[in-house]
Amino acid sequence: MSAESIAEAYRFVRKYAGEADVPEHLRGLLNAEGSAGWIPFAYSVGGDYLCVDLEPGPAGTVGQVFQWNHDDEADPPMAPSLTAWLERVVACVEAGEIIYDVDRAEFLPFLRSTGFALAFEAEPPMRFDASRREVQLRGGRSVALRSVESARPLPAGCRIELRQAETIVHVWSVDALREYEGCATDFLVFVEDPGPRLPIGAGTVLRVRGLAPDDIMWVTLDSDDVTT
Repeated sequence: MSAESIAEAYRFVRKYAGEADVPEHLRGLLNAEGSAGWIPFAYSVGGDYLCVDLEPGPAGTVGQVFQWNHDDEADPPMAPSLTAWLERVVACVEAGEIIYDVDRAEFLPFLRSTGFALAFEAEPPMRFDASRREVQLRGGRSVALRSVESARPLPAGCRIELRQAETIVHVWSVDALREYEGCATDFLVFVEDPGPRLPIGAGTVLRVRGLAPDDIMWVTLDSDDVTT
């Protein structure tokens, strides 16, 4: 963000941040009255901002980075400082987890990437390409497909398989998802109402078929831990 846009965003956050209380479980980290010290430096198309926090709560750290959601509660800090935030983003870029698409002038994956959120998620979107067509899943939970994103236009005929001990448990057709979901684009399908929710155990994998050699795809699952 430019200095001018940071100043404009700061005024916006100051105006609206006071209308939503910081949730109780975060008040030790974020100061409910401290929005004067929230300095935006990155934003999403949805109007959310990443902020450096100069007035944290008593358990917080001066300079911590968190995401302020304009229509929701604040999230916990993503990093203890802007330097730590940048180091994590750089590490993900160098590892190929985040890429920059020159033609689209965007960092990918784009979905939920305000401030490259992927770099800070416990279970980020899974990347698939020519050398990685299968990902082992953590068991003991139920899952549903939330989104499919591609660096190039989503390939026709591509499908995503949920497999347990080499048995196909469920298949999602990318073509069918694009046709059904009204907000789908050439590069992204976001499932508004994920389902069905499928229980998975040890040895379950997600496998993608139909990718071309140059395709890169990210798949995100919704999940709920299964209690016994």
